[in-house]
Amino acid sequence: NQVLALMFDMNLLWEKYVYRQLQKKLSGEYIVRDQVSTNFWKPEKGRMMQLKPDIVVYDKQHKQVTVLDTKWKNPGGNKPSPEDLRQMLAYNYYQNCRHSSLLYPYSGDKPFSRQGHYQKDEKECSLIFLPLQRVNQRMQLDLDAIELFIEICAKERKNEELLLHHTSQQKHLR
Repeated sequence: NQVLALMFDMNLLWEKYVYRQLQKKLSGEYIVRDQVSTNFWKPEKGRMMQLKPDIVVYDKQHKQVTVLDTKWKNPGGNKPSPEDLRQMLAYNYYQNCRHSSLLYPYSGDKPFSRQGHYQKDEKECSLIFLPLQRVNQRMQLDLDAIELFIEICAKERKNEELLLHHTSQQKHLR
């Protein structure tokens, strides 16, 4: 008996699936890009190394809203690994982004999230658990939690810009 074995890179499949679903759901409101490269380290000899977050979301004015990274794994106790948190902190800094999120598949029927922030500054990394369920013989992903997260990030970014603009105007009036 011969058996045909197929192996898939589930990390890559999850990343591309979430990216495509977000593009569909957010089109018209946001710009969703994958694998946005940022140079971060140059050896004395050799090629520049780059950071490439899975997904970067921009508003209509092309201002960055958030960085998302997909993880095809079950974080024990709903806690990310230190390596994943360090990766997101690097994305926050190099993408000049205050908010980021790790996106995990979840077998429950309702999405849920956990917030967390880094200790030295105001940068944050949330965990969002996305229900992935079979509906009418098709896989369906509940993106409501991500959509809400992105809306909150966009509003906070606009508020920060307004505050900076107001502070700048106050300095000019003095």
